[in-house]
Formats: sequence, C-alpha cells, structure tokens
Amino acid sequence: MGKVAVSLGSPSEPGIWLRSALVTAPGKGRVVTASGQSVAVDLLPGQGAAQLALPGFVALGLSLTALPEVTVFAN
Repeated sequence: MGKVAVSLGSPSEPGIWLRSALVTAPGKGRVVTASGQSVAVDLLPGQGAAQLALPGFVALGLSLTALPEVTVFAN
C-alpha cells in the first residue's frame, strides 16, 4: 500500500488498527517499522493524518510521542 507517518490513535477504541487515507475499504493488513518490527492490524479508511492504535505502538516498541514512518501492507 505504501509508507505513512503515524500518530497515536484514540486509546478508547479497542483492537489493533491503523486508520489512514491509504485505506479505501476496511480489511486486514500488516504494519512494518524501518527496523523490521511488524504487527497485524485491522485497516480502516481515514482522512488526514494516519493513526495507529495504542496496542500497535506497544507491539512495535514505538514511543507514544513519536511520529514514526511505517510501511503498510494489505492482506
């Protein structure tokens, strides 16, 4: 799908998800960091800045205040 910088999404929304304008329809996918860490995610359509769920940040070992660039793959 592509690369995108992600911010922390709403901690009140359950699950491991990525919301991004790269996504045109809900589905399953994977997010990979520059260091090679990866996590399976639910892909959700969005507008504006991309957001990754809190459990995704934790699983990838990312700082909660960072705006890391990740590569998004659809299954």
